[in-house]
Order: sequence, then structure tokens, then C-alpha cells
Amino acid sequence: MQKFNSLSELDLDLSNGSVVTIGMFDGVHVGHQQVIQACADYSLSNSLTSILITFSNHPADYFKPEQSTCLLTQENEKLELLTKSGIKNVIMLPFDQTMADLTAVDFVESILVNKLNCKAVVFGYDNHFGKNREGSKDFVDTNYSDSIHTIVVNEQLIESEIISSSRIKRHLENGEIELANTCLGYSYEISATVIHGNALGRTIGFPTANYSLLTPNKVLPQVGVYLTKSQIKTPMDTIERFGLTNIGFRPTVTNTPTLSIETNLLDFDADIYGLPIRTQFIQRIRSEVKFNSLEELKSQISKDKLVALAILT
Repeated sequence: MQKFNSLSELDLDLSNGSVVTIGMFDGVHVGHQQVIQACADYSLSNSLTSILITFSNHPADYFKPEQSTCLLTQENEKLELLTKSGIKNVIMLPFDQTMADLTAVDFVESILVNKLNCKAVVFGYDNHFGKNREGSKDFVDTNYSDSIHTIVVNEQLIESEIISSSRIKRHLENGEIELANTCLGYSYEISATVIHGNALGRTIGFPTANYSLLTPNKVLPQVGVYLTKSQIKTPMDTIERFGLTNIGFRPTVTNTPTLSIETNLLDFDADIYGLPIRTQFIQRIRSEVKFNSLEELKSQISKDKLVALAILT
């Protein structure tokens, strides 16, 4: 897959034309995957170049800069997922004043027609583009039906509810990790660097990897304890271990207002400080609880570990 950061750096042979899909694609969830697959399939069957147009920043951040939008996928994560999706080319544009002012007519004529020689556009069920969301399947059909074919991919449902990025965020914030993962089509993950904590976990027999998140505006699952699977990249190889990950405020130990994330990796005890860690969330085990003593906390972690091993078994 090729990635372009602007239309000016585009270097593709588009003499046969292209098929294009447009959107934020935050999460690259099951619904997105169907749209992308339709774009890739149409490109193959019609000998067209497949192109996905997305944005390096969320449009909401442009319109409301005082409110940082939390995302399911940061740019590198989204690109990694798109690489696996079958799309051949991604154009990652900044959503800025120029983009916000671009009318649907200008978007079609200046970008789709003049820059991309677009012969077909694949829409999701609620897909729009251009100023005031004027661009749609109906808009293209009405004004450009002689030159641009349109395809709509219907909404994807799980438990009779449409899959969307906002729905997945809600599931994560409610601790409904399994539903979130089903909607995503993969296990939700966070990326971080392992940092030093207060070493309390080691003193009670459960050493933990403490996290410094790589990005501040990543959606986090609800406070609680989760069964997770982590990959730690060392200079020599990648270590993979299941573990218990706690997201919370450590009420038994520190009870600070600062949210912390730490993982007790099962059957693992090595120095991994400073190394990158990627952790996938599999199942929620329990809520965070304030215990009366460290002995109670230690006892509960032992029980959590048994629950985790039972799930894995």
C-alpha cells in the first residue's frame, strides 16, 4: 500500500481511472472494512486504481479545537489496519480551512475528476463529503451520472444496531470490550512505552509493566481489570504474553486523580523498562475496587489470575 500526504505528491498512473472511497475511517471497523472491500473488489473487476481518501486529523478538532476528539485509532494504527484491508493507495489529507470550505462540486471536480480521474465512488451508508456535507450518492448521481458510477454499501448490524465508531467508543467506555471487539473485527489495543512505577506490584508478588501512552487522545476502556494480550518489542525479538491489565486510579495504594495503566504479564518477569508495548483487550474481569489492605489486594489479584487462566483454558 502506498501513502500520500497531499494531492501534490500523488505519483500514480491513473490513465485507466480510479475508484475512490472517502471518510475518516476511525477504527477501521467491520462496517468500514465492507466499504473498503467493495472499493478493492470494484477496482479489480474494472481495472481501476483503488484510492482511499482520509484525514490526518478529525474534522471535529478543526471545528471545535478546544475539544480534543478521542480516537479509536491513531494515524499509524489506522495505516496499519488499512494496509491489511486490500486498498492499494491512501491519501491522508489535513482537515483544514481549505478542506472545510471545499464545496461538493469543487471536491468532485478539483479532486475526484481532475486529480484522480475517478470513474466510481464507493459510499458507506451515511457517507458525505464537501462543505455542509452536501456531497452524497444522490448528489453524484444527479450531477455526474454520465462519468462517475456510485456504489453504496449498506450498514452493518450487530445485535440489531448499526456498527459505527461512536458505538464502539460507547462500548469501550462502558467496559463492554467483547462487543467493541466484535464490532471492530479485531481486539482493541493501546500502545505505550514501559516506564518505572512504584514497584509495589513486585513486593506483593505481581510485578507490573507501567504504561506511558504514546498518544493522549486515545479512547480507553472503562476503569477496571481486563484479560489482555501484550506484545513487547525487544532489540532481539517480540515477546508475547497474556496478562491482567488494570486501568484506574489505584485506590488501595495511591488513590490519585491521575489515571494509570499497568499490566501483570502472566508467567513473565524480566526487565522491559523503556521498551514499546502493545496491549490487546480481550475480556473485562471486574471493576476497580478499594481494598482494606495490601493482603486483600494480593488475594484478589490471585483470584483474577485464576479467572484469566480459566478464560484462556
